[in-house]
Amino acid sequence: MAESRKLAFDWDDPNMAHIARHTVTPTEAEQVISGASLPLETEERAGEERRAELGATAKGRLPIVAWTWRRRKIRVVTAFPANRKWRALWRRLRKGETDA
Repeated sequence: MAESRKLAFDWDDPNMAHIARHTVTPTEAEQVISGASLPLETEERAGEERRAELGATAKGRLPIVAWTWRRRKIRVVTAFPANRKWRALWRRLRKGETDA
């Protein structure tokens, strides 16, 4: 049986405080990245590749989480609740899964 590896996250006061201002918790951000999320975009910024993903939390919230790799850990750069457009896309995609 293959051993699953837990993703390592890089949290500190500045990035936790930043996402808290957007009403997202570190646990919610980790759930999006670790779960069945929808990759939105990848861009080069400040010399690193940043990824944005949309996903559901255990409580049913839909945040967008932007993150990058730093020292072999996932560093959440920002996270915020999805707007109406992204929530509608998520619902359409989820409906398509149940119709299949």
